[in-house]
Formats: sequence, structure tokens, C-alpha cells
Amino acid sequence: MTGIQRRAVTALYCIFGNAGPKYTQGNHEFLRRTLEGEPEPEHYQPTAECKTAFQKVMKGDYSSFPPRVRVKLEEFKAEQEHWRRVVGAAEGEEDG
Repeated sequence: MTGIQRRAVTALYCIFGNAGPKYTQGNHEFLRRTLEGEPEPEHYQPTAECKTAFQKVMKGDYSSFPPRVRVKLEEFKAEQEHWRRVVGAAEGEEDG
């Protein structure tokens, strides 16, 4: 999972898990286990809405989020890209 995906799944967790407004035990367990790198829960299943939002996030589609959250995710993505360029440039300097 990339950094931006992890950030987005964490945001989903605040909506669908952790006693968020769309909380169910299945949503909570699915997202928590995903963030912790554990297998999907056998006894609890996420709702179709949660699973769809998660699948969108994995494809880079953040349209399921409110505008304010989408802006924060885009800011985070831009910051990650900036640091990749900085690190790449620094590595290039070491080679030369």
C-alpha cells in the first residue's frame, strides 16, 4: 500500500470504522486489519459501500470523500511527489 493509499484508508476508517458515522463491526474490522496488514476477518464483512470506497481508494479515486478530505489527500500526494524528486536529485548528486 502506498503512502497516499494508507492515508486514504485511514480517512475511510474514520468514516466506516472507529465508531464513525457509517460504523459497522465488519467495516471496522476490515479497515483495521487492512491498515495492520492482517488478513480479512472471517466473521465480520464490510458493507458494500465500504468495500466500494476501499476499492476506489486502491485505484486512486478519492471521489467518495468530502471535498475537504480530497484536498488534504491531494496535498499529501503532492508533498510525497516533492520529496521523491528531492531524494532522487540527492541520489543523483552522490553518483556524480
